[in-house]
Formats: sequence, structure tokens, C-alpha cells
Amino acid sequence: MIQFLDLSGNLLTQIPERLCNYMPRLVDVSFSFNPLHEIKFGKDYQKCCLRNVHLVSVTNKPDSLSNDSFIGIANSPPNKLDFRDNEVSYWRSEVFSCFTNLSVLDLSSMKVDYFTDSRAAMSTAGVQRSQVHTLRVSNDTIHGIFFFSKLSFSAVALATQAINTSRLKELDISRNQLSELENNTFVDFSSLEVLDISHNLITHIEVAAFSGLYNLLKQRTTTYRP
Repeated sequence: MIQFLDLSGNLLTQIPERLCNYMPRLVDVSFSFNPLHEIKFGKDYQKCCLRNVHLVSVTNKPDSLSNDSFIGIANSPPNKLDFRDNEVSYWRSEVFSCFTNLSVLDLSSMKVDYFTDSRAAMSTAGVQRSQVHTLRVSNDTIHGIFFFSKLSFSAVALATQAINTSRLKELDISRNQLSELENNTFVDFSSLEVLDISHNLITHIEVAAFSGLYNLLKQRTTTYRP
């Protein structure tokens, strides 16, 4: 039985249907570097037990993501979703709400212009936030950690609407445009063990910037850019 399937670098315009009819034990699949017009995993994927899904550089369509993009793998959500280097100018924060078991979420090199936050609607529906322990948002042109706030419009904010930041173990926000770290910047990241803020433009760090990081084991901080 096939467990690993690599379809990267082809000319697929949509996620193949009925794939799991023939590969029910599929655990790792890659559709990276395909010109997908939309991203939608149909109900057929409920028959698989996917653990790793790779969707690197698959779309530049503004409306390629919708609330039901990943609904087909909601019953057995993957542990890792690699969504690097995509250009999606509009999406809702509920996109990742089905991933209650997601461990690693990579949104590096994203180009997100706008997303809508329906946190109240998610709460009313009883949707649990993902238990992500590793979040990577490197090279996302982030200017400040205030982008974690409710009113921001970045890949980081989108991700933190869908996950529980207090459970994060690893956070990578390297190669962005951070210029300073204010007091209590990471106060909501109490379980963080690895923090990478290297290759930014940091010139000032306030004395209590890292307050609350009681479990930090490794930290990378540099202003150098090659």
C-alpha cells in the first residue's frame, strides 16, 4: 500500500479527487509547485490518514482558499501543513479552524493582503483552536509584533487567530522587518522553547520584551542580513 505520494512540480490545477479510494493508507502527500486554481480536499480524503501535507508555491489566485478548503481532512487532520511561498490576497481566519490536531504550521514567504476575522462566529460554533506547537512565518515582511493583535492583517495574525499561542513550543519570525521589541511582546507565548527572530532590522529591545518566556531553551537574535 502506498503511504508516500509526491506529485510536486506538475501541472495540476486542482487537488485530485478519489485519490484515497486507491491509497487508503496514504500518510504523506505533496502537491507543491503545481498551478492550483483552488485548494479543496474533498470528502474522499476522509478515507486517508494524512499526517503531512505539502502545498509549497501552489497558488497566486486571490480566492483559492475558502472555509471548506481543508474540510475533507477534518476528521483526521495532518500533523504538519506546509503552505510556504503562496500568494493569497484574501482569506478568512476560519480556514485553519478544522486542524484541531495540527502540530506544525508553516506560513513562511506568504503574500497576504487581507483576511477577515470571525472569531466570535468560531466561538459560537464551538470550534476549537488548533494545538499547534510550531509556527513558522519567516520572510513575511512583518514590521512589528503588534501584527499579532486582532486588528492586524498579516499571515501571523491569521495563524494566531486559529491556534492557541500559549501552547506554542517553537516560533520562527526570522527574516522579516522587525525594528524593535516592546515590553511584554511575547507575554502570550508562555510555553515557547525556541524563538527565532534572526535576520531582522532590530535596533532596540525594551528591558521586559521577553517577559513571560519561562521555558525558553533556545533564542536566535541578530540584526545581520546577508
